[in-house]
Amino acid sequence: MCEGETIGSNLGRYADFVGLHTTLRLRRRLFGHACRPYTKLPSGILHLAEETCDYWGLQAEKIILEHTEFNYATLTLPEAQKLTLFSNMLSQPAGRCFRRSACGWVGERASRFRYCEHCLSEWRRKRVCPYRILCHQLPGVYLCYLHSNILKGVKKQFSEDITDQTLTALRSKDDEQILITTSIEHKDAIEDVAKRSARYLRGVDRLPSLTSFRDLLREAGLVRSSGETDHRGLIESMLTHFGAEYCWLAGLTGQKMNAWSRNIADVRSTCEPSHAFMFIAAESVLYRRSASPGSFVPSIRKGIRDKEGAQFSQAEIECLRTRWHSIVRSARPDKRITAAYRIDSKLYRTLSRYDHLWFMAYNRDNRTPPGRSLYVPQGIKNSASNPGGD
Repeated sequence: MCEGETIGSNLGRYADFVGLHTTLRLRRRLFGHACRPYTKLPSGILHLAEETCDYWGLQAEKIILEHTEFNYATLTLPEAQKLTLFSNMLSQPAGRCFRRSACGWVGERASRFRYCEHCLSEWRRKRVCPYRILCHQLPGVYLCYLHSNILKGVKKQFSEDITDQTLTALRSKDDEQILITTSIEHKDAIEDVAKRSARYLRGVDRLPSLTSFRDLLREAGLVRSSGETDHRGLIESMLTHFGAEYCWLAGLTGQKMNAWSRNIADVRSTCEPSHAFMFIAAESVLYRRSASPGSFVPSIRKGIRDKEGAQFSQAEIECLRTRWHSIVRSARPDKRITAAYRIDSKLYRTLSRYDHLWFMAYNRDNRTPPGRSLYVPQGIKNSASNPGGD
């Protein structure tokens, strides 16, 4: 068993070596029950450890912690439930148990069989047989945490109920990189998710408490002065942080983000814990925002160029934002944004053009509430010549 290898990958390699066409009978013998291929949290691990002691030489506990998704899948569960699941995985199932995962992530569009070309090159040099790395298969992990390159997704179609496929059998020349159009900023954010996921999978880190997440929301500027969480602001932050392509492929929908933030904000919430991926994605966004307060723009961005080629430094951008904030605060309350535009239309146009994401979000949060003006706000227009919206 190689470091970080899935159980199924190793069984597939063994079956390929001895010429088996299916691993169903092999699995029944090793696990002591009808454990289907690609079961992520299987029972019967004690039996498996005994049957493979001359081959793997691993204790049952080590198999669970290092070769299944246990640490990751139980990241958001209370300690009592975590211990119960661990015990259930060691023993034989009480009935027919084909558990595929705990709190499965739904809606991911990327291939769930992924691999790294750099890992393959490294294995060829070391004459190591290719294998499926557990961390590469986790939701939202589209970069190799070791080599920082985008993973490829398996395109080949096959039945998951017959045998455990090897990586060699799964790969084909038609496989493509999962992400096609990724900026440097978005790649950094996606790599951050991959590295956090790898650490949580290995049990190196513990997820911050719900109280810590509430503090992060405040530090990131996503809690209003009234104490209400800016749920829409979090969604926009995630889209900006990761990019639309990643969010679409990973199944990070506005509905999931909204549900997560509302559950976190409500200290009385008794809802089922969200999937680990949702917490990891939110953690990545909130830490980035906290490091760059007041901005939806990733913190590595150094400045913004105007049409003549001059550059606004981040400090200058912050000064422009501060001035706009001051104008809006002092403007007439019944038409706050429109009044601010009339006071300094040049500043309005500058921020609208060169700091658009922050500007639109700020104006949305600070426009006159419905009922205070003669008509319901429809949002700031894209055209700088027609501020409107309140």
